[in-house]
Amino acid sequence: MAISSSCPDSSESLLARCAARPLMLSALHAHGIEIQEDAGALASLCRACGLEPNVLLAEVDAAEHRLTEPWRAQPLPALIEHVLLAYHQPFAAELDRLDAALLAARQASAPQALEELRALLAELRAELLEHLAKEEQVLFPWILAPAPAAAARAIRAMQLEHEDTVTLLHTLHGAAVRAFAGSPSDPQVATAQRALAQFERWLCEHLHLEDHLLFARARVRARLAPRLALDRAARRTWCGRCKDARS
Repeated sequence: MAISSSCPDSSESLLARCAARPLMLSALHAHGIEIQEDAGALASLCRACGLEPNVLLAEVDAAEHRLTEPWRAQPLPALIEHVLLAYHQPFAAELDRLDAALLAARQASAPQALEELRALLAELRAELLEHLAKEEQVLFPWILAPAPAAAARAIRAMQLEHEDTVTLLHTLHGAAVRAFAGSPSDPQVATAQRALAQFERWLCEHLHLEDHLLFARARVRARLAPRLALDRAARRTWCGRCKDARS
């Protein structure tokens, strides 16, 4: 659910709000705002960094609008093709580019933290390659089918996996902070930090476009309820069926 710029604070955790609005995560990190479990409300975190919370939320609103508005009136097949070309197909190459930047900065990084960062990146690669395959081979064909109601549970399963991805991106960011804390002015560290920020932003755009435009339009097309109750056990059952369908 989108959170209005007039509501800088919420009963939700800040990370949960980022899971609902992925571009908020990249905006927070771009402003140097770190998310901690006990860090307090968005307003206090922003003001501690010299930023008004409504300014941050307006920035997120504008980024979401720029991303989705050109595609709002486009046919669903065109939107899916855009998602595939802009986000799915380049995914492995973008990860390789980021990993190369991290390796180039290894001499100026904390070795253990860098290994943790690269291990998290490998975890992200494995999880998202499987996720993208489920979307391409099962979900997207269901969305475009003449009777797309079968996509309902699959859409919610993919949204839950998107939330997990946001959490993993947040963990990646924390590992990068630890890895490069000792050499913030090193040119290769600066390059690696920019590469990670660009990758995070690009992936958050991908998640937002699917969650808030593609999946929303698919639900409307199938006359589905906005949110389906689906627990994690049910998601695992559905994912197992996806594997059967792909085999």
